[in-house]
Amino acid sequence: MEAQDYWDTISEKFAEISASLKYIPIPTQNEIDAYKISQNYPSLFTSVLREKRKAGHPLFPPAAKFFRGENRKDSVGIMEAISRAKGDLPDNDALAFIWKEHGREMSIIKDAIDKRIASAEFAWAWGELCRGWSVYHFIVATQDEMERQFETGMKGTKSDKTLQKYWYAHFMRSRGVLKRTKIDRSSDAKDLAYVCEMIANGQFLVPRNPEIYTREWFEVMIKPAKDPKEGKILLKTYTDISNEEIARMTANPEIVKGMLPPLNDEEFPLVIPPLRVRSGSS
Repeated sequence: MEAQDYWDTISEKFAEISASLKYIPIPTQNEIDAYKISQNYPSLFTSVLREKRKAGHPLFPPAAKFFRGENRKDSVGIMEAISRAKGDLPDNDALAFIWKEHGREMSIIKDAIDKRIASAEFAWAWGELCRGWSVYHFIVATQDEMERQFETGMKGTKSDKTLQKYWYAHFMRSRGVLKRTKIDRSSDAKDLAYVCEMIANGQFLVPRNPEIYTREWFEVMIKPAKDPKEGKILLKTYTDISNEEIARMTANPEIVKGMLPPLNDEEFPLVIPPLRVRSGSS
């Protein structure tokens, strides 16, 4: 092959790869959370991703949940990284992610094409890009199966605690925990456990959406402390949520605090037992 033909072929292939990588609609974790919550509580929550799926839009789930075999590591690295970075990038633009995270390789390729000069660096960079492109084609080829598994995982189930985690995250953020370290949450966790226990015992009423936020909804968040004098404590499912996750979840535009139970125990009405009238009194 003549040098001119070689670089023309490389240039065309680079343009083809760049164009194909532009449209990978991978949902973010916030979008997945909203989808799952809307499946469990359709009367209160909606999901943009769920509506897109109803309209027949394609979906590329984050690869970590579905990839097996020798290529799993590469697939997870590329697709999960795109998913995580998507919040800072143009919608569905995987190419922008590749330029952001692998700008050196992309720049080496583009520079080599412009100058039409081959080098060991170019060979390495071209190999990295082609590896990513092969993963992309594998994902496209298995899209139907991945979508099926994703939909199965999103089916509503009473055991899912995603919405409780969002309430915990908003409660903690309202207490200013993002300005503190994780260990400093202990008193706030006790306060939230107290609210859950009071509701579970029927001593607090839930002021909004009680048909969704039932006693059982709060009761599953707590367990007896080792010391009976301490009452109930929150499960580690919630207390292990990192500050980074709290920041992500509380920024989710589809699950806002106004749709959740109150974040202050004073907003839960106290159940006042009826006065007992002594027999024989007038």
